[in-house]
Amino acid sequence: MERVKQLLTIVRPVGWLILGLGIGALYVATLANWRELAVIAAACLLLLLLAVPFLIGRTNVSVDLRLEPERVAAGSRSPPGSSSRTSPTVD
Repeated sequence: MERVKQLLTIVRPVGWLILGLGIGALYVATLANWRELAVIAAACLLLLLLAVPFLIGRTNVSVDLRLEPERVAAGSRSPPGSSSRTSPTVD
């Protein structure tokens, strides 16, 4: 039972919502012969199918963004690779 709980917690609540929406839309589309609802159901189920590969394995991603230097003092040079433009003023 514990193993089943672990497997069910992998999918987030939004995933369960989309699964329910897809199955419900498919059921109503079949009963009412409603093509637009069938398209919504297909889109929901396709979205879940595309998400399955991201559940396999663990991917740890860490992003660190630093601006060096954060500021440039007036009169000093800016680091290579940065550019600035000034517009001439007319007096």
